[in-house]
Amino acid sequence: MPVYKPLDSPNRPNIQRLKERHREIMRRLVMGQKASGIARDLGMRPSSVSIIINSPAFREELKRLSASADDIAKDVRKRIDMLSIEAVNKMEQVLSEEMNAVNMRLQIDVAKDILNRSGHTPTNKSIGAIALLTQEDIEKMKERMQGNVVIEGEIEEEKET
Repeated sequence: MPVYKPLDSPNRPNIQRLKERHREIMRRLVMGQKASGIARDLGMRPSSVSIIINSPAFREELKRLSASADDIAKDVRKRIDMLSIEAVNKMEQVLSEEMNAVNMRLQIDVAKDILNRSGHTPTNKSIGAIALLTQEDIEKMKERMQGNVVIEGEIEEEKET
């Protein structure tokens, strides 16, 4: 039966410095991969991955990276918001000026993309149509498919050539 040591046990390995393998584990964790999958993919024992993940140095670095990623995401969001204002201005300019079609199309596409990224997506409309066919309509369709032509209510056989 295996003997499990508490995390703060003096006999438990304590990672002081992170190596490239530890950073790979961190990248995979951030991407949402489970520890068991990381161990399998990297050819490690799950217990080894667990020790690395639970080490104070690893947790501190993970916390620092998460905070950094949050700051970057906030900065990107601010930049997208600023660009969305410019995108609206560009669309207004395109509507009011004469431009060649290619240049205008490209500018509109870029502006739409920026607006889409900032959460201003276009509304998609869908129109549904229901066709009600009577038995008579179905029979006429069958006759047309079989080579019979309907002319003003009369059936006239196609002539063979």
